[in-house]
Amino acid sequence: MVLYSETPDLGQPYLGPETIEDTPDTSTDNNEDQTDAFEAKIWKLENIKKQKLQDFLEMEKANELLQRQEFELANAQKIHKEKLLADIAEQQNKLDIELLKLQQEKEIERFHLIEKVLEAEQNSDRAIQQLLELNSEPLAQLLQQEKEEEERILAAANKYNSDLRKTDILSDMQVLLEQELTKFQQFHENRMEVSRGILEQEMDYDYRISEILQNQDLHKAELLSKLQEDSELQKVAVGALLERGDARSWGLLQQVKLVESQLAALTHIEMDKKKLEIEENLNDLSEKRIQLSCLLMDLLDQQKARRDQLLSTLQNLEEFNNSDDFWLKQYQSLLEKLPEGLSEAQKNMDPLLAQALLLNGVINCLPFLASLMQCQCNVAKITESDLKEVGIVNKSDRVHILDAFQMYRKEQIPTDTAPSAPVLPIEEASAPPLENVANLGTECVICLDSTCEVIFVPCGHFCCCSQCPVTLNDCPMCRTSIERKIRIIS
Repeated sequence: MVLYSETPDLGQPYLGPETIEDTPDTSTDNNEDQTDAFEAKIWKLENIKKQKLQDFLEMEKANELLQRQEFELANAQKIHKEKLLADIAEQQNKLDIELLKLQQEKEIERFHLIEKVLEAEQNSDRAIQQLLELNSEPLAQLLQQEKEEEERILAAANKYNSDLRKTDILSDMQVLLEQELTKFQQFHENRMEVSRGILEQEMDYDYRISEILQNQDLHKAELLSKLQEDSELQKVAVGALLERGDARSWGLLQQVKLVESQLAALTHIEMDKKKLEIEENLNDLSEKRIQLSCLLMDLLDQQKARRDQLLSTLQNLEEFNNSDDFWLKQYQSLLEKLPEGLSEAQKNMDPLLAQALLLNGVINCLPFLASLMQCQCNVAKITESDLKEVGIVNKSDRVHILDAFQMYRKEQIPTDTAPSAPVLPIEEASAPPLENVANLGTECVICLDSTCEVIFVPCGHFCCCSQCPVTLNDCPMCRTSIERKIRIIS
C-alpha cells in the first residue's frame, strides 16, 4: 500500500520509503533530469543576475561620472559668474567714479558760469547806473565851444576864399556823396530784404538801385558834373561833413552804442539765468531793460535834435550865399577845420574804452575827446594837460578820464577794427553796429540760426534777427507789446 502526502512547499505528492524502494530506476533518471534543468535555470538566473549587477555597476559608475562632470560644470559656472559679477562691480565702480567726476566738473563749470553771470550783471548794473545818472543836457563848456564854432563858420561865410581848391573840393564832395549814396543804397537793400513780397512797389526800387550799380562809372561822371552845377548837392555834402565833424553828434553816437550793448548784455544774462534755472532778480532785469530802452529813445531824440541844429546852421549859412562856388568854399573851410584823423577816431573808438569812461562816470566828456581819439595807441600818451587843452576844465573829470584810460589799458584785448556802418532800424535809425553785441553771439530765439539784430521797445529785449520779427506784434521772450523795433546792421 502506497501512502501519498502532498507537501505544501513543493506541490509534489509525498512518497514514503517503501514506495521509493518499490519504484523502478526510470524515476531516478527523471529526477536527475529535473535537477539538471533546475540547476541550469538557476545558473541562467545567476548569470542574468550577474549581468544586471554588472550593468547596474556600470550605470552607477556612469551616473557618478555624470554627477562629477555636473559638479565640475556647476563649479566652473559659479566661478565664471563670480568673476563676471566682480567685473561688473568693478566697471560700475569705475563708471560711478567717472560719473561723479563728471558731475563735479559740471557743478564747477556751472558755478563758474554763475560767477561770470553775476559778475557780468554787476558790471552791467554799474554801467546802467552811470547811464541813468547822466545829465541829458550837454556840458556848458561844450555848448560854448559849439557856439564859438558856429560863429566862426558864419564869419568865414562873409569872406571870399580866393584860394579855393575847386578840383580837390569837388573830388572830396564826390567821395562823400558816394559814401552817403552807398548808405542810402544799403538802407534800401536791407529794406527790400525785409519787405520783399509785402509791398510790390519795392520791386521798382530794387530795379532802379540795380541800374544805379550797373551804371556806377557813368553816375560818377554825372555826379561830378552835377556837383559843379547843383548847389543843393553841394549843400548836402556840406551838411554831411558838418555832422561827421560834430563832436556832440559823435558823443551821442557812442552813448547810443553803449546803451545798445547794455541791452544786449542784459538779454544775454537773462537767457543764461533761465538756462541755469536761476529765477532770482529777473524782475530787476526787466526794470533795467525798460529804463535803458527809455534812455535809448531819449538819446535818439537828442540825435535828431542835434541834427536839426546842424540843419539850422546850414540855413543860416545859406543867407550868405553870394557866389556860385559858395558851398564849395564852405566845404573846403570845414575840411580844413576838421581835426586830422577824426573820421578814423570815430571808426576806431573801442567799446571797451567807452565802457571804461562810463564806469568812471565821465562818458559825458566824450565829445571833448573826439580830437584826441585819433588812434587807440594814443590813449597811453594823453596827459592831464592835453585834456585841459581840449576844454575839460573840471579837474575831477580829468582824473576820472585818466583812471578810465588806465582801466582800458588793463582790459584791452587786441582786435581787428572795421569801419562802422550806419544803423538801419525797422522804424528809426539808431547807431553803428557794436563789437560788444557781436561778441555776445546770441542767436535768434525764433529761427535759432541767424544772429540777433533787432532791439524791441519798450521791453528792451535783443533777441531776434532782422527777418523773423517783421510780422511780430509781441516780444517772443516776455510777450510785451512791441511799440518800435530798432535794428543794428552788422
